[in-house]
Amino acid sequence: ADLLDSAGDIKSAHLDNVVDALPLAGGTMTGAIDFGDNVKANFGASDDLQIYHDGSNSYVKDNGTGGLVIQANADFNVQSTGSNENMIYGASNAFVKLYHNGNEKIATTSTGIDVTGITVTDGLTTSANILIADDQKILFGAGNDLKIYHDTTADHSYIYEAGGGDLILKGANVVIHGTD
Repeated sequence: ADLLDSAGDIKSAHLDNVVDALPLAGGTMTGAIDFGDNVKANFGASDDLQIYHDGSNSYVKDNGTGGLVIQANADFNVQSTGSNENMIYGASNAFVKLYHNGNEKIATTSTGIDVTGITVTDGLTTSANILIADDQKILFGAGNDLKIYHDTTADHSYIYEAGGGDLILKGANVVIHGTD
């Protein structure tokens, strides 16, 4: 419908209908608002927050001076749309969990993190002890050639060279003590 009259002014009847359908201040939206591709819902005096879809990807973009804060009254969950698989899950006053293909891999705990699976790193620095559970081994080399472990069944501790080479201990002074 043409909103302009022959003089180029907005026809009052059309303006009245628009005002009745969408309040200019306050009010409650009771239906969906459809935005086309690349049409942004802008918030803030300088379009500080933008929500839009570009035809391929969807965006929630913080374009302002502050940060983007997402708050949840209880738990927070990011899921894939098709299968509802968890990707990120946070429980209020508790843990945050990260998932791979719907399977939990990292969880924060009150004392640090809990990793499920293999940890791959380019380096590791620690300022505390590394604790290895009884009967678990520290393995070195592609063929697990060197093993360090404690066997609770025999109550023995081992440094075991399982490869084709020798076990060599080097140092300025190599001392082996029977007790502390």
